[in-house]
Amino acid sequence: AVSLDTTNVEEFVRESNMAMPVLSQVPDEVLDSYKIEGTPQTFVVASDGRVLKKWVGSFTGSVGAEMESFFGSSLQ
Repeated sequence: AVSLDTTNVEEFVRESNMAMPVLSQVPDEVLDSYKIEGTPQTFVVASDGRVLKKWVGSFTGSVGAEMESFFGSSLQ
């Protein structure tokens, strides 16, 4: 995960019981290359760095349904 906010990131991750690494202070060139403009956004990135799929918005409604279809799994 990537946090665009650098304030209280470690506290938020701990309180949210996130089981994944969360990066902050990401260089602008990385944000630009992946076109990260806001959150939430979800990316599927290939091992060579290519973006295979991108969703903008939270895991609800049509975004959630499309993500579940893509992964073939419930996100709940």
